[in-house]
Amino acid sequence: MKTRYLRPWMASMITIILAISFLQCQRSNQEDLIVVPDLRGKPISEAKEDLEKLSLTFESFDGGYYASIPKDYVVTQVPYPLTRVRPGRIVRLEISKGISSIQMPMLEGMKFGDAYELILSLGLGVENITEVSEAISPGTILEQFPPDGEMVEIGSGIQLTVALSEVPLTPDWIGQHFEDVRYSIIEKGYILGTVTFEPSSFHPRGVVYVQEPVPYSPAEHGSPVNIVVNETP
Repeated sequence: MKTRYLRPWMASMITIILAISFLQCQRSNQEDLIVVPDLRGKPISEAKEDLEKLSLTFESFDGGYYASIPKDYVVTQVPYPLTRVRPGRIVRLEISKGISSIQMPMLEGMKFGDAYELILSLGLGVENITEVSEAISPGTILEQFPPDGEMVEIGSGIQLTVALSEVPLTPDWIGQHFEDVRYSIIEKGYILGTVTFEPSSFHPRGVVYVQEPVPYSPAEHGSPVNIVVNETP
């Protein structure tokens, strides 16, 4: 009789002990978790330091342009702030490319090569170039639109009037379909050089996304033009 009653009692005790152990283990695991800090609005260097202090790692990826978030500042994060994670967890950070609009600089009087590099560095592009004969050093910027001092959106195209250069400038074939570009290169007086087909998830299939010489750079007629074409289905 005693044995019959003892076995259920022992089973109950074992269950209670296991439950207590499980709860203690859960509590211990919770104590080991780290609370992810709020990194939004911080410069990437500061965010990195904050994560390293907490034994967390990070991955960053380029975001877009924003009206009020400076370049190299954190925009969003995953996991979200205050999430509890284990040590060593990767936190993914979206990094701003900078303010969405900038003040147009003075380009008139600059050499085209210098102006072109400045335009690209500001996140702008060249929309159109008009070459005119003027008694001034070839390649000098004569007019610009938008004018200097005007606020322009990042990615906007700039129109330039340039003193006729002694060496012609290569057209911009970026973003055009390969079949159109191959004939345009010959039509403009150049030679189709190396054609490389490489996949790119950022461009439509069959579109040229790299050219050499780069757009609007001086190149004698008869020079080869090398291109890279997206072959992704």
